[in-house]
Amino acid sequence: SIQARIFDGDGVPVTEQFQVNTLTAGKQVRPDVVWDSPASFVVAWEGHGDGDGYGIWGQRFNAAGQPLGVEFQVNTYTSSNQRWARLASPAEGVFVVAWQSAGEAGNDPDYSIHARPRFSNGDWGDQFRVNTFTTSGQMYPDIVGIVPGGFVVVWQSQGSAGTDSSGRSIQSQRFSWPPNPAGTETQ
Repeated sequence: SIQARIFDGDGVPVTEQFQVNTLTAGKQVRPDVVWDSPASFVVAWEGHGDGDGYGIWGQRFNAAGQPLGVEFQVNTYTSSNQRWARLASPAEGVFVVAWQSAGEAGNDPDYSIHARPRFSNGDWGDQFRVNTFTTSGQMYPDIVGIVPGGFVVVWQSQGSAGTDSSGRSIQSQRFSWPPNPAGTETQ
């Protein structure tokens, strides 16, 4: 299960440890967390329960650790595995979840990188593929919000089209807010 505990700026516990996930079937692993406002935070993780493998799940909480709404599923494609959930908040009250998804990129038989935004009014945007190079696996994403809005996703690419001859490289894609690519995928 996914557990959390809130501390203040001095490292003093504000809450007791509490369970984040509601769905308890199968494994719930690899959490990530981001404050999406001064009064709330989001936890995302990979867990069983969305179809035939792992899916990406999340839950928002207030600063006291009380759930805001119910646990939600982020990924809309539920075949195979969606793993390695990562979070960023590019502006107050919004967040973006990025993850790796198996078999979803059309001609990509391996993992590809996907993301989905949640807007300040609570609506979800469409799930979209982050990577443009699709010949082989794209894995292990990370994401960070940037000021004054937008975000950058980075990931490991196997056999990318860049200049790295090792067979693996680190790729990135910057997005403006609301999500639109800002430039092209870069090694």
